[in-house]
Amino acid sequence: MTSHPSHRAVSRGLAWSVPALVVGAAAPAIAASTCVDSPVLIQNPA
Repeated sequence: MTSHPSHRAVSRGLAWSVPALVVGAAAPAIAASTCVDSPVLIQNPA
């Protein structure tokens, strides 16, 4: 007879895996970003 994981254990596993998958999926997109932080110059009209 095999034992099956409880519903609580499955729910706990899903609760930890979903955020990890989201972060893991977003990391390559963030790393490939070509956004360059450049200062915004506001000239004061005289």
